Amino acid sequence: MDRNEWVKSLAVCRWMIAIVVILTGVMVSGEAEASVSDRAPSRDHALSPRSNDIDVGDAVLPDNNSPERSPERQGGFRLENTASAYLRKHADNPVNWYPWGEEALQKARSGNRLIMVSIGYASCHWCHVMERESFSDAATADVLNHAFVSIKIDRDERPDLDHTFMQMAKRMIGHGGWPLHLFLTPELQPIFAGVYFPPETRRGQPSFRRVLSSLALSWRDSPDVVRQDAARLGALLSRFDQEHVKLPGLMKPSETEDPADRAVAFWIARFDAENGGFGLEPKFPQPSVLGLLIRQARKTDDPLLREMVEASLIRMASGGVRDQLGGGFHRYAVDRRWDLPHFEMMLTDNAQLAEVYRQGALLTDNPYLAEVARGVLDTLLKRFRLEHGCFASSLDAESTVPGKEEKSEGIYYTWTEEELVSQLGEDHAGRFIESFFDPFAQSVEGRYALRRDPKQVLEELEQPLTPEQKALRDSAIKTLNEARDQRPPPFRDEAVITSLNALTVTALIRAEAQFPGLGYREAALRCADTLWQWSRSESGVRHSRFEGVMSGAVFLEDYATLIWAMLDLYDGTFDQIWLKRALELTTETMRRFRPSEQKSEENSSEQAYPMLPRDVEQVLPVTTRLEDDPVPSGNSVLLAALRRLAWYTGEESEIMREAKRLMALHLPLLRTEGWRLPAMLHAWDFSTDHFWELVIAGDQQEPEVQAFLKVMHARLLPGRILILADGDGDEALFPALNPRQRLENKPTAYLCSQGVCHLPVTSAQALSDLLDRLLTARNKPLPIHSDQP
Repeated sequence: MDRNEWVKSLAVCRWMIAIVVILTGVMVSGEAEASVSDRAPSRDHALSPRSNDIDVGDAVLPDNNSPERSPERQGGFRLENTASAYLRKHADNPVNWYPWGEEALQKARSGNRLIMVSIGYASCHWCHVMERESFSDAATADVLNHAFVSIKIDRDERPDLDHTFMQMAKRMIGHGGWPLHLFLTPELQPIFAGVYFPPETRRGQPSFRRVLSSLALSWRDSPDVVRQDAARLGALLSRFDQEHVKLPGLMKPSETEDPADRAVAFWIARFDAENGGFGLEPKFPQPSVLGLLIRQARKTDDPLLREMVEASLIRMASGGVRDQLGGGFHRYAVDRRWDLPHFEMMLTDNAQLAEVYRQGALLTDNPYLAEVARGVLDTLLKRFRLEHGCFASSLDAESTVPGKEEKSEGIYYTWTEEELVSQLGEDHAGRFIESFFDPFAQSVEGRYALRRDPKQVLEELEQPLTPEQKALRDSAIKTLNEARDQRPPPFRDEAVITSLNALTVTALIRAEAQFPGLGYREAALRCADTLWQWSRSESGVRHSRFEGVMSGAVFLEDYATLIWAMLDLYDGTFDQIWLKRALELTTETMRRFRPSEQKSEENSSEQAYPMLPRDVEQVLPVTTRLEDDPVPSGNSVLLAALRRLAWYTGEESEIMREAKRLMALHLPLLRTEGWRLPAMLHAWDFSTDHFWELVIAGDQQEPEVQAFLKVMHARLLPGRILILADGDGDEALFPALNPRQRLENKPTAYLCSQGVCHLPVTSAQALSDLLDRLLTARNKPLPIHSDQP
C-alpha cells in the first residue's frame, strides 16, 4: 500500500476522530493535549487523552421523567447458572448483562444498538477494579442499559472468543490485556477497543462514562456513517494482515536447517543478560519459550544456551514473582528484576513451569531447580487441588485486609519488616530478613514480596547451608506459612478447565519418575480418570466444569492436551488403557476438527485445525490459533501428539499419514517464524532425525527393567518414546508393542536413535554407557543467525 492509499484510508477513521474530539473536551474546554499511556498492559486502552471529566451521559438518555429512563430488568439472572465464576461475580451488577449468544445478538439487531463486549477472568485484578468502579455504578449502568447491549465473556470459558476479539484489539490499538472491551455494530463490525477505563479522567485516561457517551452519541447521530467507516476499517485491517503475513524474511532458511535453531537465535537476541528472561518490563516467564531453549540446549550442548536457561530459571525462582513461602509462581512481574509480581496465580503457568524446572534440573544438574519444581508441584496439590482430584484454574491477586472489609492486591503474600520480626522473634528474624527481604525493592503500599538475591542462591549452591542453618530456615518458613494461613485467603476460581488440567497431569506424571514417592503419580491418575469420566459421560470432551455445571463449549486445545497427557500416562505406568484412550481421542479429534477440504496453500492456518469443531455453528469467522502464548496452541500440541502416537500405531496408520500432512503443512512456517511456535517445534523432536526410542523386553516389576527406566529418566531426551514389550500388548492397534526377544533370558533394552537401531543391551550400565556415547556424538554447536525473522 503506497503513501497516497494510506492517506486516503485516514478518512475511514473520521468518526473516530470526532469521538476523540469529544473525549478530549476540545469542543467544550478548548484543551487538546498529547495522549499519555500507562505501560502496564492491564491499564492500556484505545484512547488516553487528557480531558476535563465532563459528563455527557444525559445526552444519550431520554428525559428524566420518561418511563424509558428506567433501566431494563437487571440481567444478572442470565449469568447466575453459567459454568463460570467470573460471570457469576457480575450477576449482582445493575448492568443488564448478557452472556455471549443469540439472545444478546438478536437484541442488538432488533434494537439497532451498539454492542459492548467485556472480557475478563475470575482472578483478574483490574477486572475487579473496573467492576467495583464502573459496573456496580448505577449511573454508568444507566448509560449501558439504554444505549448498548452489554455482553460479558469469561476468557477462560471461551478462549475462542477471547482470541478473536483480542486479535481485533491488537490490530486496532496495538496491544491487548484484560479486562478487554470492544464495541461493535449490530452486524459485529468492531468500531472501538480498549482495556481498563477509570471511572473519571485519570492520568490522561478518559473516564469510562465519557467513552460510552461519546460512542453512543456518534451512533445515535450518524449510524450509517459509522457502519460504512467500520466496514472500510475492517477491510483495511484485513488487507494489512495479509500483507504483513506475506513479508519475507531477510534470508531464506535452509531446507536442511533445524527450524528450532532459527527460533532460538531470535530469543537469544532478546535475552536479558542481567536479569534473565526476555525483553523489558512487565516480565512474563514464557514457559513455552524456555521449554524450547531447554530442548535445544540438550540437542546442541551449547554452553551459551545452557547458561541462558539456568540464569533465567534461577533469577525467576529467586524473585518475588515466585511465592518464596509456598513455591508457586505468580502470573508476571511488573519490573525487570522479577521482584514485584502481579499477584494472581494461574494453573496454566504453574503446570508448565513445574515441567520447565524439572527439565531444567535434568539439563543443568542443578539441585535448586529441582527444589523449585517440587515446590511448584506441592503448591498445585495444596492450593489448587479440588475434592474430585482435578485442579482449580486460578487464585485471585486480591484478598481481604485483616480486620477490614476492603480488599487489596497482594495482601496475602506481602510482609513488612515489623511483621517478620513479630513472627520470628528478634533472635531469628535477622538472618531470614537478610536472605528474603529487600526494603529497596518495589512495594505495594509499603508491603514487600519476599525474594532472594540470585547471587546468594549461587553461593549456596557452591557452599550449601549446614544442617543447623537449613533447619533454622525451614523453621522460619514454616512459622510464616502458619501465620499466613490465618490471613483471609485469595478467592479461588474452582472452574476445572480440561486443557489446563491435562497440562497438570503431564507435569505430575513426569515428575513422578524424577521425584518418586511424593504422591505425584496418584494425583495424576486421579485427575486423569476424572477428566475421562466427565468427557465420556457428557458425550465428548467439554472445555470446563464449575460447581457441577458443564460448559457446552469444546475446543481443540482440550482434545490435544488430553491426548498428550494420556501418552505421558502410558510412559509413566505402561498401562495400555492410556494408549487406547489417546487413540480414541485422536480419532474423535480428526473426525470433528480436521478441515474437510484443502484450501489456499498461501496460508497454512486455513488448513490447520480450527479451535472449534467443524460441526459447531459459529457466529464469527472460523477461529484458528497457531501461536503458543500463554498456553500452547491446540495445533502445536496436536501435531506433537500425532507424531508421538504415530510411532506406536505404525508407518501405515492414518495417524502417521495425518502427522506427516500437518508437519509438511506447518514446516515452512516453522522455518521462518518458529519463534512464535515454540511448542509446535517440539513436534520436530519426534522426527526420524531426532527421536529416541527405547523398547524394553521384560516385566515391569523386574529390577533390571526398573533400572533401565531409571537410566532413561535421569537424562533429558527430547523426542523420547518408551515402549514395554512384555507380550501383553494390543499389537493390532499398536504394532510397536510387538514382543521383543530377551537375550540370555534377561530383560533386554533395544535403543534406536536418529533412525539407527543399536545392539540390544541387558544391563542398565550398558544402556547408560550407550546413551552417553550417543549424546556426545550427536551434539553440535548452535548456529547463530545475524538475520532475525
